[in-house]
Amino acid sequence: MNQDITSKTVAEEGENKDDRDEDVEKLNGDCYSLIIVSPSVTRTFFFSLFIILLKIAFYTILLQPVGLEYDFLRLASPRDVWTARFLLIPVAVATQQDLVSAYYFFTNIRIDDDNVRKIAPHATKAKCIFSYVLRSADGMISLILNYLIMMQTNNVLAIFLNFAALQFLQGIDDVFFDLMEQGFFGDHMEVDCKLVKKVKFAKLDKNHWAHRMTVILFIITCLPMYAYWIYAIVTYGIGKEQLTQNAE
Repeated sequence: MNQDITSKTVAEEGENKDDRDEDVEKLNGDCYSLIIVSPSVTRTFFFSLFIILLKIAFYTILLQPVGLEYDFLRLASPRDVWTARFLLIPVAVATQQDLVSAYYFFTNIRIDDDNVRKIAPHATKAKCIFSYVLRSADGMISLILNYLIMMQTNNVLAIFLNFAALQFLQGIDDVFFDLMEQGFFGDHMEVDCKLVKKVKFAKLDKNHWAHRMTVILFIITCLPMYAYWIYAIVTYGIGKEQLTQNAE
Protein backbone atom coordinates (compact mmCIF):
# COMPACT_ATOMS: atom_id res chain seq x y z
CA MET A 1 0.00 0.00 0.00
CA ASN A 2 2.75 2.44 0.99
CA GLN A 3 4.67 1.48 -2.14
CA ASP A 4 1.64 2.35 -4.31
CA ILE A 5 1.28 5.73 -2.60
CA THR A 6 4.99 6.43 -3.08
CA SER A 7 4.84 5.48 -6.76
CA LYS A 8 1.78 7.70 -7.25
CA THR A 9 3.52 10.63 -5.55
CA VAL A 10 6.62 10.25 -7.72
CA ALA A 11 4.47 10.09 -10.85
CA GLU A 12 2.56 13.23 -9.85
CA GLU A 13 5.81 15.09 -9.14
CA GLY A 14 7.09 14.06 -12.57
CA GLU A 15 3.90 15.36 -14.24
CA ASN A 16 4.12 18.66 -12.34
CA LYS A 17 7.75 19.06 -13.42
CA ASP A 18 6.76 18.43 -17.05
CA ASP A 19 4.02 21.06 -16.77
CA ARG A 20 6.49 23.56 -15.35
CA ASP A 21 8.97 22.82 -18.14
CA GLU A 22 6.25 23.42 -20.74
CA ASP A 23 5.66 26.91 -19.34
CA VAL A 24 9.27 28.06 -19.72
CA GLU A 25 11.89 28.12 -22.46
CA LYS A 26 15.65 27.80 -21.96
CA LEU A 27 18.13 29.96 -23.83
CA ASN A 28 20.11 28.36 -26.63
CA GLY A 29 23.73 27.57 -25.83
CA ASP A 30 25.40 30.04 -28.19
CA CYS A 31 27.02 33.47 -28.41
CA TYR A 32 23.66 35.21 -28.87
CA SER A 33 22.57 34.05 -25.42
CA LEU A 34 25.85 35.27 -23.93
CA ILE A 35 25.07 38.75 -25.26
CA ILE A 36 21.81 38.64 -23.27
CA VAL A 37 23.13 37.48 -19.90
CA SER A 38 26.58 39.12 -19.77
CA PRO A 39 27.21 42.75 -18.76
CA SER A 40 27.54 45.10 -21.73
CA VAL A 41 31.15 46.14 -21.11
CA THR A 42 32.83 42.79 -20.52
CA ARG A 43 35.07 40.49 -22.53
CA THR A 44 32.27 37.95 -22.81
CA PHE A 45 29.91 40.45 -24.44
CA PHE A 46 32.44 41.85 -26.93
CA PHE A 47 33.96 38.46 -27.76
CA SER A 48 30.50 36.99 -28.44
CA LEU A 49 29.62 39.98 -30.60
CA PHE A 50 32.91 39.58 -32.49
CA ILE A 51 32.17 35.90 -33.26
CA ILE A 52 28.70 36.80 -34.55
CA LEU A 53 30.02 39.60 -36.76
CA LEU A 54 32.78 37.29 -38.01
CA LYS A 55 30.14 34.76 -39.00
CA ILE A 56 28.11 37.40 -40.85
CA ALA A 57 31.32 38.60 -42.55
CA PHE A 58 31.92 35.08 -43.93
CA TYR A 59 28.40 35.07 -45.37
CA THR A 60 28.96 38.51 -46.90
CA ILE A 61 32.19 37.37 -48.57
CA LEU A 62 30.42 34.37 -50.10
CA LEU A 63 27.62 36.61 -51.35
CA GLN A 64 30.08 38.70 -53.35
CA PRO A 65 30.46 37.93 -57.11
CA VAL A 66 33.80 36.29 -56.28
CA GLY A 67 32.02 33.71 -54.13
CA LEU A 68 28.82 33.33 -56.17
CA GLU A 69 28.57 33.17 -59.93
CA TYR A 70 25.64 35.46 -60.72
CA ASP A 71 25.11 33.85 -64.11
CA PHE A 72 21.38 33.26 -64.28
CA LEU A 73 21.74 31.23 -67.47
CA ARG A 74 22.65 28.41 -65.11
CA LEU A 75 18.99 28.34 -64.10
CA ALA A 76 18.20 26.33 -67.26
CA SER A 77 18.62 23.01 -65.47
CA PRO A 78 17.46 19.40 -65.81
CA ARG A 79 14.10 18.38 -64.41
CA ASP A 80 15.55 16.54 -61.40
CA VAL A 81 17.49 19.66 -60.36
CA TRP A 82 14.36 21.81 -60.53
CA THR A 83 12.49 19.21 -58.47
CA ALA A 84 15.24 19.10 -55.84
CA ARG A 85 15.24 22.89 -55.58
CA PHE A 86 11.45 22.93 -55.16
CA LEU A 87 11.49 20.31 -52.41
CA LEU A 88 14.47 21.80 -50.58
CA ILE A 89 13.04 25.30 -50.13
CA PRO A 90 11.16 24.49 -46.87
CA VAL A 91 14.16 22.41 -45.77
CA ALA A 92 16.43 25.41 -46.34
CA VAL A 93 14.20 27.53 -44.08
CA ALA A 94 13.85 24.84 -41.41
CA THR A 95 17.61 24.29 -41.17
CA GLN A 96 18.24 27.98 -40.44
CA GLN A 97 18.29 27.42 -36.69
CA ASP A 98 19.03 31.04 -35.84
CA LEU A 99 16.17 32.37 -37.97
CA VAL A 100 13.66 29.79 -36.74
CA SER A 101 14.78 30.35 -33.14
CA ALA A 102 14.23 34.11 -33.55
CA TYR A 103 10.75 33.53 -35.00
CA TYR A 104 9.88 31.29 -32.05
CA PHE A 105 11.28 33.73 -29.48
CA PHE A 106 9.38 36.76 -30.77
CA THR A 107 6.08 34.87 -31.07
CA ASN A 108 6.14 32.59 -28.01
CA ILE A 109 8.33 34.08 -25.28
CA ARG A 110 7.52 36.72 -22.68
CA ILE A 111 10.51 39.05 -23.07
CA ASP A 112 9.69 41.20 -20.04
CA ASP A 113 9.93 38.27 -17.59
CA ASP A 114 11.05 39.68 -14.24
CA ASN A 115 12.09 36.25 -12.97
CA VAL A 116 14.90 36.20 -15.54
CA ARG A 117 16.44 39.32 -14.01
CA LYS A 118 16.63 37.57 -10.63
CA ILE A 119 18.99 34.99 -12.15
CA ALA A 120 20.73 37.20 -14.72
CA PRO A 121 20.43 40.90 -13.72
CA HIS A 122 21.93 42.08 -17.03
CA ALA A 123 19.39 40.23 -19.20
CA THR A 124 17.36 43.32 -20.02
CA LYS A 125 14.54 43.55 -22.55
CA ALA A 126 16.66 45.78 -24.81
CA LYS A 127 19.51 43.24 -24.87
CA CYS A 128 17.09 40.42 -25.62
CA ILE A 129 15.69 42.32 -28.59
CA PHE A 130 19.19 43.30 -29.77
CA SER A 131 20.40 39.69 -29.54
CA TYR A 132 17.44 38.23 -31.42
CA VAL A 133 17.46 40.93 -34.10
CA LEU A 134 21.11 40.00 -34.70
CA ARG A 135 20.10 36.33 -34.75
CA SER A 136 17.36 37.09 -37.28
CA ALA A 137 19.79 38.97 -39.54
CA ASP A 138 22.29 36.11 -39.29
CA GLY A 139 19.65 33.53 -40.19
CA MET A 140 18.20 35.58 -43.05
CA ILE A 141 21.62 36.22 -44.66
CA SER A 142 22.45 32.53 -44.31
CA LEU A 143 19.11 31.57 -45.90
CA ILE A 144 19.67 33.93 -48.85
CA LEU A 145 23.14 32.47 -49.36
CA ASN A 146 21.81 28.89 -49.22
CA TYR A 147 19.08 29.73 -51.70
CA LEU A 148 21.35 31.48 -54.21
CA ILE A 149 23.89 28.66 -54.11
CA MET A 150 21.08 26.13 -54.55
CA MET A 151 19.71 28.03 -57.56
CA GLN A 152 23.08 28.27 -59.31
CA THR A 153 24.05 24.63 -58.67
CA ASN A 154 23.23 22.46 -61.66
CA ASN A 155 23.62 19.04 -60.06
CA VAL A 156 21.44 17.35 -57.41
CA LEU A 157 24.34 15.81 -55.48
CA ALA A 158 26.21 19.13 -55.49
CA ILE A 159 23.14 20.86 -54.02
CA PHE A 160 23.15 18.48 -51.04
CA LEU A 161 26.91 18.83 -50.60
CA ASN A 162 26.62 22.61 -50.55
CA PHE A 163 23.89 22.37 -47.93
CA ALA A 164 26.19 20.27 -45.75
CA ALA A 165 29.13 22.63 -46.24
CA LEU A 166 27.12 25.70 -45.21
CA GLN A 167 26.00 23.97 -42.01
CA PHE A 168 29.59 24.42 -40.82
CA LEU A 169 29.30 28.21 -40.98
CA GLN A 170 25.95 28.19 -39.20
CA GLY A 171 27.45 26.44 -36.18
CA ILE A 172 30.49 28.69 -35.63
CA ASP A 173 28.94 30.51 -32.66
CA ASP A 174 27.91 27.19 -31.09
CA VAL A 175 31.48 25.89 -31.37
CA PHE A 176 32.94 28.95 -29.64
CA PHE A 177 30.27 28.76 -26.93
CA ASP A 178 31.36 25.18 -26.18
CA LEU A 179 34.98 26.31 -26.00
CA MET A 180 34.10 29.15 -23.62
CA GLU A 181 32.01 26.78 -21.51
CA GLN A 182 35.02 24.47 -21.15
CA GLY A 183 37.16 27.37 -19.94
CA PHE A 184 39.36 27.87 -23.00
CA PHE A 185 38.92 31.65 -22.83
CA GLY A 186 39.01 32.23 -19.08
CA ASP A 187 36.99 31.52 -15.95
CA HIS A 188 34.77 34.59 -16.34
CA MET A 189 33.43 33.44 -19.71
CA GLU A 190 32.94 29.94 -18.33
CA VAL A 191 30.78 31.34 -15.52
CA ASP A 192 28.68 33.32 -18.02
CA CYS A 193 28.14 30.16 -20.10
CA LYS A 194 26.86 28.33 -17.02
CA LEU A 195 24.54 31.26 -16.34
CA VAL A 196 23.04 30.85 -19.83
CA LYS A 197 22.02 27.29 -18.91
CA LYS A 198 20.16 28.56 -15.82
CA VAL A 199 18.08 31.27 -17.52
CA LYS A 200 14.50 30.33 -18.43
CA PHE A 201 11.97 32.66 -20.03
CA ALA A 202 8.25 32.34 -19.39
CA LYS A 203 6.15 31.46 -22.42
CA LEU A 204 3.10 33.37 -23.58
CA ASP A 205 -0.30 31.90 -22.90
CA LYS A 206 -1.15 29.09 -25.33
CA ASN A 207 -4.24 30.98 -26.52
CA HIS A 208 -2.23 34.11 -27.30
CA TRP A 209 -2.65 35.36 -30.87
CA ALA A 210 1.14 35.47 -31.38
CA HIS A 211 1.37 31.66 -31.38
CA ARG A 212 -0.20 31.56 -34.84
CA MET A 213 2.46 33.92 -36.16
CA THR A 214 5.15 31.21 -36.00
CA VAL A 215 3.56 29.25 -38.84
CA ILE A 216 2.69 32.44 -40.74
CA LEU A 217 6.30 33.67 -40.58
CA PHE A 218 7.58 30.31 -41.83
CA ILE A 219 5.19 30.39 -44.80
CA ILE A 220 5.95 34.05 -45.58
CA THR A 221 9.67 33.20 -45.64
CA CYS A 222 9.10 30.37 -48.13
CA LEU A 223 6.78 32.26 -50.48
CA PRO A 224 9.33 34.63 -52.12
CA MET A 225 11.63 31.68 -52.83
CA TYR A 226 8.82 29.69 -54.43
CA ALA A 227 7.79 32.78 -56.40
CA TYR A 228 11.30 33.16 -57.81
CA TRP A 229 11.48 29.40 -58.49
CA ILE A 230 8.32 29.70 -60.63
CA TYR A 231 9.66 32.80 -62.39
CA ALA A 232 13.00 31.10 -63.10
CA ILE A 233 11.57 27.85 -64.47
CA VAL A 234 9.12 29.76 -66.70
CA THR A 235 11.80 32.16 -67.92
CA TYR A 236 14.73 29.82 -68.42
CA GLY A 237 13.04 26.47 -69.00
CA ILE A 238 14.16 22.90 -68.41
CA GLY A 239 17.06 21.01 -69.90
CA LYS A 240 20.49 21.57 -71.39
CA GLU A 241 19.00 22.54 -74.76
CA GLN A 242 17.46 25.66 -73.24
CA LEU A 243 20.77 26.48 -71.58
CA THR A 244 22.55 26.39 -74.94
CA GLN A 245 19.94 28.55 -76.65
CA ASN A 246 20.05 31.18 -73.91
CA ALA A 247 23.84 31.20 -73.94
CA GLU A 248 23.81 31.97 -77.65
